[in-house]
Amino acid sequence: GVVGTVCKGRWRGLNVAIKDLKSNYATGTTAHEDLIQELRVWSRLRHPNIVTFLGASISAESPTILCEYMEGGSMEEVFARKRQQRRAPWEPPRTMVHAWSLDL
Repeated sequence: GVVGTVCKGRWRGLNVAIKDLKSNYATGTTAHEDLIQELRVWSRLRHPNIVTFLGASISAESPTILCEYMEGGSMEEVFARKRQQRRAPWEPPRTMVHAWSLDL
């Protein structure tokens, strides 16, 4: 991806996503501080619609983030599937077609 790579792994019995950020992602003092602040905020969030933050290593040349693994692919893939579903023509359920034909 643009920011780095994501791999599926296991940690303490959980399926996790291991995000290796590109080495140039957090270069510079401001970018590094922004990353730390973002991770601090994420680590405090608890909501069923937000992926759970589990940990990070930011001292390495390329930072690594550990978070809850979500099935279904990347957000880009999820949105692509949704767009494809919207393009499909609407087809009424067969049971409704039969019921409608009886009303005629």
